[in-house]
Amino acid sequence: MFLLRALIAAAITTILYHIPVRDLRQLLKFTTGIIDGAAVISNLDSTYESHDKFPPKKTPEHFDFVIVGASPSGSVLANRLSEINGWKILLLEAGGDPTGLAEVPLVVATLYPTTYNWGTHAEPQPGFCSGCLDKGARYGHGKGLGGGSIINFMIFVRGNEGDYNKWEEMGNPGWGYRDLLPYFRKLEDASNVTLKDSEYRGRGGPLGVSDVPFRTKLTDVYINAAQQAGFSYVDYNGKQQIGVRTLL
Repeated sequence: MFLLRALIAAAITTILYHIPVRDLRQLLKFTTGIIDGAAVISNLDSTYESHDKFPPKKTPEHFDFVIVGASPSGSVLANRLSEINGWKILLLEAGGDPTGLAEVPLVVATLYPTTYNWGTHAEPQPGFCSGCLDKGARYGHGKGLGGGSIINFMIFVRGNEGDYNKWEEMGNPGWGYRDLLPYFRKLEDASNVTLKDSEYRGRGGPLGVSDVPFRTKLTDVYINAAQQAGFSYVDYNGKQQIGVRTLL
């Protein structure tokens, strides 16, 4: 069934590629309709359909842990907790089972206006997003099993150390970056990352992280230009985040 869904995704992508772009709004509407339809079909075939009830039929109404959001972190957390015999875990997710399109990074941009995205927008701020409609950027949030990973081009970014420290300063002990770093390391398997700060990265975890296997000549030109401008080639999930590197 996975192969069938992948073939359907490839066929849809090929059809869309050959459609003349005369009216972008009509093309966007057409694309969104196809992908939303594919989402409905995919969920009919989903192995999670029988669990899409609350409370689930085969488990009691009492749960030891309730996890909201089947993001990569939420899914890993649910999996780890379920390893303890006798614990009942409930994982809640508003979206459904993604289609094969969500597994093709090249076409992820087509998922943004669909039901796979909560469709939120950032608030307009002076000095930002001047070229965007209404001076505000789209702030995508994945809606489906996999969370943001189904619409973020498979990019893995932990976030900035200062943001976590700010949470702690606001009265949330244990949320500083140094407190969370051991869990970030335990989460990932970065054995396929070529340049990495070892003290910040993990091995053997359930979430695989690797360098992008395909890179164009334009990527190398951009990297070289940035380095000539004084930016170091860094591990942006490591000690130094200001710099340049290919995506993870």
